[in-house]
Amino acid sequence: MAPHGTLKPGVQPRRFAFVGGFPLDPSTDPGAMPIAASFSSPRTYTLLSVAAAVATIALKTAAWRLTGSVGLLSDALESVVNLVAALAAFWAL
Repeated sequence: MAPHGTLKPGVQPRRFAFVGGFPLDPSTDPGAMPIAASFSSPRTYTLLSVAAAVATIALKTAAWRLTGSVGLLSDALESVVNLVAALAAFWAL
């Protein structure tokens, strides 16, 4: 097994990384990040949290409309708190 940070014999390094939608060439840009690093930013995860909160609210609201259950409506309204928290986290980052 190759030590961390080195390539196995015969494996070619990636030529380009996409960071923020712009291709970076690691051979000419010392600040270029690997492709996986571009998806590990906190803002990416807060956007996923916002999307999950919106989807949860939508699903619970749809379930409330189908069943008429006040418990589901209450749960959907409570999920708004999660959405506000996710938006606050996104704004803070």
